[in-house]
Amino acid sequence: ISGVNVKDNLIKDFKGWGKDFGIQLDSNASNNLLLDGEVDSGSDADDYSLYLLDSGGNRVNTLRNVTLIRNITTFSGSADYIVDKQWYLDVFANYSNATNAVNANVTALQVNASFSFSALTATNGFIVQQNLTEYRENATTKTYFTNYTVNVSQTGFVTLQRPVNMTFNRIEYFTFANVAPTIPTLTAPT
Repeated sequence: ISGVNVKDNLIKDFKGWGKDFGIQLDSNASNNLLLDGEVDSGSDADDYSLYLLDSGGNRVNTLRNVTLIRNITTFSGSADYIVDKQWYLDVFANYSNATNAVNANVTALQVNASFSFSALTATNGFIVQQNLTEYRENATTKTYFTNYTVNVSQTGFVTLQRPVNMTFNRIEYFTFANVAPTIPTLTAPT
């Protein structure tokens, strides 16, 4: 992607390859979504999957479900460039008798305990697919948002919880026990 102020583009179902750089973004490219693709480059030490050149002003570009074969990003004269790397998360909930859990509440927290999303399961047991950020990177910092903590809850059942590593697309399955847990009654000694 090259040119002055290239922005607001959707590039989908692609395979990017170049001898030196798989993809080069320059001249203030911003708000571009690269979706469902693969990026590769040459095998020399100075070859990069993603090369960001001459940018400023917090230009954000998103790679969603994009595999960087060499997984090397270089920022050249682009101190304010931001890249968000995202993956898809699908969550399914059911009961141990194999019926779908409808209206189960699914929430996710980022690694720093910040809220990410909340969604209810539909009649098929799935939530609407979520886009979760693996990391945000600029010229000086790479901040990871994974592992996420995913919670699935429904009235009358024990809340289910697990860490989810979002370094690739995930489908997570959660199963509630059919019977609500028994809460013991404590009686003080007489």
